[in-house]
Amino acid sequence: MEDIHLPIAIRRSRRSSIKPEPAMPSSPMPSKTPKRSSRRVRFSDPGASSSGLTPMVNRFTVATPKRRRHSSLPVQTTPSTIRSSPALPESGEVTFLPLRQVLDGRVQRRIRRNGLSEEMNTIQQEKRRRNQEAKEEIEKLRNELKARDREIYELQNATIVVDTDRIWDLEKQIQDLQDELSKRSGRAMDQSRGYNWTLAAREKFSQDFMDMTPDEDQFGDETMAQFICSTPSRARTSFMTPPATSPTVPGTPIFEPMETTAMVGVQACLPDPKQLQLEEEVSSLQLEVAKLTDTLESYKTLSGHLSNKLSDYTPRDQSGLEAQIDAMLQAMSDRTCALQTLTSSITKLGFTGSDASEMITTLITNFRAARLELEYLTPGEITLPLSSHGAEVLDLMLTRLRDMAKRAKEDEDAIDEYHEIELSLRKQLDARVTVMDGLKAEMGKAEKLISDKIARIRELEVANQRLKGAVDGYIRDISELEDLVQRMEREAHDANDEHAVQLEVKHKILTRKEDTIASLESKLSSALTRSSDLQSQILSLQTSHTETITTLNKKHGSALAARDASVLKYRGEIDKLNESLRSAHDKICGLRVENGGLRREVDEERVKAKEVIDAMKEELER
Repeated sequence: MEDIHLPIAIRRSRRSSIKPEPAMPSSPMPSKTPKRSSRRVRFSDPGASSSGLTPMVNRFTVATPKRRRHSSLPVQTTPSTIRSSPALPESGEVTFLPLRQVLDGRVQRRIRRNGLSEEMNTIQQEKRRRNQEAKEEIEKLRNELKARDREIYELQNATIVVDTDRIWDLEKQIQDLQDELSKRSGRAMDQSRGYNWTLAAREKFSQDFMDMTPDEDQFGDETMAQFICSTPSRARTSFMTPPATSPTVPGTPIFEPMETTAMVGVQACLPDPKQLQLEEEVSSLQLEVAKLTDTLESYKTLSGHLSNKLSDYTPRDQSGLEAQIDAMLQAMSDRTCALQTLTSSITKLGFTGSDASEMITTLITNFRAARLELEYLTPGEITLPLSSHGAEVLDLMLTRLRDMAKRAKEDEDAIDEYHEIELSLRKQLDARVTVMDGLKAEMGKAEKLISDKIARIRELEVANQRLKGAVDGYIRDISELEDLVQRMEREAHDANDEHAVQLEVKHKILTRKEDTIASLESKLSSALTRSSDLQSQILSLQTSHTETITTLNKKHGSALAARDASVLKYRGEIDKLNESLRSAHDKICGLRVENGGLRREVDEERVKAKEVIDAMKEELER
């Protein structure tokens, strides 16, 4: 079956050559007329015991002489040893090769004419059907085995998943218990040393604030995280901030400072509003103290300087010193009044400055800037120096302003003349513009006519181009038609020549067929004579065929027995496979029962864990 797709010439097995027997002493043989030997079945050398198609059926070969139909008979006076003695091989085992492997085309045609090909096809179809049924049975058993393996695998995975889920649930319950214990322990510690924030904004001597008895039922079902993260019931603006100069108020005996603690269960760090308020008050007091310290330092420095200056002077008469001090103070007050009057008068002038000296400096700076600006505005030689007095600068500025006013008046007169000239020029320009507008209108009309003519010319050029293209197309079509006519004429001429040649060939074929018919008639007569000879050969073949059938029936019985044995063997294997499947099914049932027991155990453990948790909650509430 593996070489079924190869050509016959390649897949045919090489025939084993039979060694010739040793030469016998030649004896004079009587001469006789050579004749065609009868056809016999040729048994080849023993091959493999099984071909793999059907058990205990060997391959067989029908050997035919390699002769052509019209080849002459070989002149052979002595028949070969194989033809004279068609005996069985020494092993007693006959090997039948497939007919399609050893038969040539002529023998296959003869078998097809005799109707043996249908029997061969029936045998091949039976073999294929058996092979297909065996393959389907094997595939069915494999599918059943895969299905059972899949069920076992799914049950194993289900058991693993149930166990994993149970372990995860237990770990989660343990973690929840640990968190609950840590929360309960942290809540007890905070209640033993803390105070309620919601009472911080009440009155100083409120009776409710003095109730510091820890009560676990005060917050209901709130957790520790909700208690810590909750905001006070009143706004922070209710806390009155003391002024910066007031002394710090001592803390009430109710307040107990709390250390900042970080808990694992509650990831929150909230600032203490009391602590922040105290820190702000301390910072404001520190700023006030720093300011007072700086003032004292300045007073100490001033007193030190005065004491150093007065230490060298030792007055002899205390009354004279007081009179001098009074006179000095009176003179200072008079001068201070005069200075204030001068400062007010200078301030009225409108110059910037905080005191009289700054105003005077500003006045000097402005006079100098005016001198420089005058030199920039009126170029020319100025004999007045930059360090001159303000009165001279004012005189120079007035003189220059008079000159500039005179020049401005002259310029205004010239501008009036220029305006009159401009009006006359505008009138002339208006006249010229009207004339130009008329010319532009005429030019627009002329340009429009020119553009229309240009567009018409372009349209005519496009039409001319299209006409040229059409003419070129007509010329090309005419040339193609001429070529087509010439080609058709050539094809017609060639067709006529070919028709004449075909008529001549057909005439020759007809004569050849007539000759063939005559030869076939002669061959038919010879075939009729030959058929009589073949009938005699058929009789001899029928006798040999009956003998061969008897031997084949015997061998077929032994083959059937071997097949029955193989069938029993396969049935035993199928029974074993069924037993293994039954055992797998029993294991699956056992695993299902075990899985149900594990589920019950998981439920019992959950109930026990719940009871333990409830007991722990009751103990913690106590």
